[in-house]
Amino acid sequence: MVRRLPPTLDRTETMNADQRKNVDEMVEALGRSMARAWSYFYVLKGFHEGAKASPEVGGKFGWLLTEVWRGLFDAFFAKVGTLIDASSSTYSLPNLIKLVRRYGDADLKALIPEAEACLSEQAGPIAKIRNWRHAHVAHRTTRGDQDAFY
Repeated sequence: MVRRLPPTLDRTETMNADQRKNVDEMVEALGRSMARAWSYFYVLKGFHEGAKASPEVGGKFGWLLTEVWRGLFDAFFAKVGTLIDASSSTYSLPNLIKLVRRYGDADLKALIPEAEACLSEQAGPIAKIRNWRHAHVAHRTTRGDQDAFY
């Protein structure tokens, strides 16, 4: 279930100007990263649909399309990986949760358990993306270079 942030995000009674600037900056950066990730996803989806509709193009330009596909795939997982990265210096969902926990009002803090549950679910899609990114994109394991992965 996707929830929209309540209108209380616009209230600043619990944040000073610098804190509010930090939250706004992080939300803006996360929005840009999410938009870029969706863009990569839809280009990959377009490649897939195009390959199904016109397999002769894949045969004629196979190497080029494979390399573009792999580059977009890596870019997609790198961008999504940044969104879920818990490193302290990244604009990420875990770090946004930390800021909300520190500076947010009660309505925003009430969203934290659901967000944390989503991010920490061991068998869910985020865990799968995190594992794929780690093993196949970020660290280039032997299995990660196999065509079946892509």
